[in-house]
Amino acid sequence: MGHSVLVDGVFYQIGKSGIARVWNKLLAQWVVSGFAEEVVVVDRNRTAQRVPGITYIDAPAFYYEREAEDRAMLQSMCDEHGAKVFISTYYTTPLSTPSLMMVHDMIPEVLAWDLNQPMWRQKQSAMRYASAFVTVSTNTANDLKRFVGQPIGPVNVAHNGCDFTPASAVEVQAFRDKYGLHRPYFLLSGSRNNYKNAQLFFQAFEKLGDERSRFGILCSGGGRLSDEMLACVGGAEVCVGVLTDEEMRCAYSGAQALIYPSLYEGFGLPLLESMACGCPAISTAVASLPEVGGDAALYVEIGPDAADQLAAHLRRVQEPEVRADMIAKGLRQAQGFRWDIMAAKVQACLMSLAARSRPEAP
Repeated sequence: MGHSVLVDGVFYQIGKSGIARVWNKLLAQWVVSGFAEEVVVVDRNRTAQRVPGITYIDAPAFYYEREAEDRAMLQSMCDEHGAKVFISTYYTTPLSTPSLMMVHDMIPEVLAWDLNQPMWRQKQSAMRYASAFVTVSTNTANDLKRFVGQPIGPVNVAHNGCDFTPASAVEVQAFRDKYGLHRPYFLLSGSRNNYKNAQLFFQAFEKLGDERSRFGILCSGGGRLSDEMLACVGGAEVCVGVLTDEEMRCAYSGAQALIYPSLYEGFGLPLLESMACGCPAISTAVASLPEVGGDAALYVEIGPDAADQLAAHLRRVQEPEVRADMIAKGLRQAQGFRWDIMAAKVQACLMSLAARSRPEAP
């Protein structure tokens, strides 16, 4: 049986969160809609999180030093399965089958990282090869057009979805008991390094002075706090851990607020998840974050007084009327981001490209 779409599941050999989560959701939605019959997924060295109802084919792991051979292998698979269009979960490409490139962010380009690194060289190559694009935000679409520097194919936007819902009071209490969270706490989600800008939160928290001992800080990204961060916490209760999706749902639902002070995001899924769980969100007015948060979040303008702004927001979010308004607006805002909508948009992009790639009738 042929398949119109060949998906390279290469990202699964890199990690199990973030992009992998997005693809798990898309594949599951395609099973429900029936589009899965058109799809075959390349499973690299049996690293894919297999979704029931999806067809998988085994392939070796990807290595940058074997990129030429890898492209030939992917083209052979496209030919064998009759694929009219290719899409990668990261930056791989075949040799001739038209490719829809999904772009989650333009972080390396915007933040001027070393684009000579193998991963980013491959990304540049994939952007040149692509016949069309789909991005997870309008901001990322605009950044893509700005940085590619050449005429490119159609750029479509398909926002990420979210299926988180508020946890019950019983669930939240069980979560708090498990992690020893006895005080009202602020939540930091994910990595705390580089562009994630977590130090801004700790600088702002320090400005709360003696109030700090009333609060806890929950960091979901694992690892340990830097000495600079620890110097700011005062008498606060601090918990650092790696949380499951279900634990994150409880963490959002029980928090005073999510603090997400990133300097750049291609989308900003934690911001959406927090709103969907009825958790007030404080973020920065940069990149895609206002696109996701809308009028439901509080924003910090990046600049010399950013820590003062954030400290003011930490106090403001504790006011009952402000909290109630943010929670209501956040729940409404989150309803506009759905996995079934994203899956349908990506499907439409794939089938449009597949139709363009069919040979003309004689």
